[in-house]
Amino acid sequence: SLEIGNWAEKTAANVAERNEMVILSLMRGIIMETPVLEGRLRGNWTASKNKPHRGTRKRPDKTGQPTVARAQNFVERQDLSKDFDIYFTNNLPYAHRIEYDGWSREKAPTGIVRNNLTRISSNL
Repeated sequence: SLEIGNWAEKTAANVAERNEMVILSLMRGIIMETPVLEGRLRGNWTASKNKPHRGTRKRPDKTGQPTVARAQNFVERQDLSKDFDIYFTNNLPYAHRIEYDGWSREKAPTGIVRNNLTRISSNL
């Protein structure tokens, strides 16, 4: 009984660690592949728990590092062994156009989110 309990605890910790790695890889990929002119689109990626974030951010992020750090901080504060939804949103009006309408033919001709979901799915 004690051995099974230890095994279950270790397994849950391994699952949470793998979840964190996958989620961060997905978020980091989306952020870093977001086309940059002024950096506003890249800086508007926001993670939230159980409901989508509704607002926009005013700070541009040309390098992606502050936005990646924000996403990482969010993920690290979550108990990933529990069941809940994580939303990763960008509410700028042109985010949808870049993802689906080819607005950034040179930098993201086939989208950003879809490409990263495919990358993550193929690596699982």
